[in-house]
Amino acid sequence: MRIFESHRKEYFDKYWQSNKHGIMKQRVARRTETRREIIKFFGEKCGVCGFNNVKALQIDHKIGGGTKEMKQMKGEYFFRIYKKMLLDPKEFSKKYQLLCANCNWLKRYKNNEVKVSKYK
Repeated sequence: MRIFESHRKEYFDKYWQSNKHGIMKQRVARRTETRREIIKFFGEKCGVCGFNNVKALQIDHKIGGGTKEMKQMKGEYFFRIYKKMLLDPKEFSKKYQLLCANCNWLKRYKNNEVKVSKYK
């Protein structure tokens, strides 16, 4: 077992180099499907104006803090919030909502979540 542990990083680095295209393709597909499921959960439209083009729909934190949460979760953001959605849908819908890009930015501006330039 110790031999494996000492070569573990080397093995995974080689594996990544040999298979990164396929791994990345799988990650993108999984992320896309996960995002689609979250959008379905919220009815596939903006919670404010009803806009329904999925390309412009965004998962919003009702009380802010999304950037901080995304940084903490690193690359697993959609998978972790999807897990939250599956485990406790009622609690999930208290914290998150689906907004179109316009409504999301308007909300951020209204709630002072946007850093405004000091030179304005």
